[in-house]
Amino acid sequence: MSHSLTIDSTKPFSALNERLHASTDGRFWLGRLWQTVKTSWQDQGAVKAAGVLSGYTAVKAYTCFFAYLCLEGAYRSFEEASIAYREEGHVTRELGDAGGWTSLAMFSLFALGATLTQCIREFEYDDIKRICNDWYEEVGKQEIIVDREEFYAHLCKILSNFSAQCLSQKSIVSQRLTALEIMQSLNDLNYAGDAAEGSELHLDRELKRFYLLVHAERTNKVAFANYFERLKTGLRAVKAQQGIWGQFKAISTGVACPIIFTANSLLSYIGEVPLMKQVFGQREDLLSTGHAGEWPFNGAESALAAVVLHKWACLNEGDLVLSKQVFDKQHPLIAGAKPEVIKRWRDTANSDLQYLASNCFLPKNPCDYELDPQ
Repeated sequence: MSHSLTIDSTKPFSALNERLHASTDGRFWLGRLWQTVKTSWQDQGAVKAAGVLSGYTAVKAYTCFFAYLCLEGAYRSFEEASIAYREEGHVTRELGDAGGWTSLAMFSLFALGATLTQCIREFEYDDIKRICNDWYEEVGKQEIIVDREEFYAHLCKILSNFSAQCLSQKSIVSQRLTALEIMQSLNDLNYAGDAAEGSELHLDRELKRFYLLVHAERTNKVAFANYFERLKTGLRAVKAQQGIWGQFKAISTGVACPIIFTANSLLSYIGEVPLMKQVFGQREDLLSTGHAGEWPFNGAESALAAVVLHKWACLNEGDLVLSKQVFDKQHPLIAGAKPEVIKRWRDTANSDLQYLASNCFLPKNPCDYELDPQ
């Protein structure tokens, strides 16, 4: 149950801002994790919630265990270097191992924290609706008048900022649909009326059915099940822009390099098995404890690099082309609408495609992706 909140009638959005900050306060990270699991349980069931919690636990345990091995190896190496310096009077290579393993452990722990925070942010993004409802209930109880068009514009900015901090950013169309859903829930509270004609809220309500069609069709086109179509379309798009040489670069970066990284990842994990037996089973060469922590990180980093390169050089190019096809399919259906509706549609579509273009392998100019004027 939400607590009562005194809202300054001249700055009603400040109270909303306080609620958003309170729900994402980094000092209460475990509370945010619990809220994430709770939200997942309520919205998607116990199986999904259990998956979130077990995934978090597994990733945390993996990182912390191998980070500990890196730090233990660093300690043993530093100790060995100190003994050698006292007895022989010169610096040995073990200092390099100590520095490298310590840095790797620190980097991995920081990366873990950032990634898990982004994952939690995904669920907090879905929780914005509840926070806005609680805030708007207080607004209604205190009989404060809030300009709906101004609030809608403010809400779109909030969703944009939250999306940028998530593990996977939401498309502009997806953000618009979320904002409209929140506004509809506020209408159900009887605190919001009709939007003024020509306002952003009014225009997006007019375009909602087109947003839904675009979101559903594009979600299907860029799904994993459509992987080969995305890959083929991406390589064709690169060839169309830069010819055979551009396609060769895309294949080298997005196919050949990921294969090498994947092989390196497998080698790291395969080599880990005899090393763990040697260090922990036979208790030999304890200076290699750091390698026992390092190689699993190398394997994970190589696998991640393979995925990122493949997506960047091949799939993102295809996703841009397929997304533009979806927008182009709906564009003629809006041609008969009012000029302001058409302008809002074009601005939303072009902003959406601009975000996709910024993540492509080859640089894009506006004419490469924007909708053709009707």
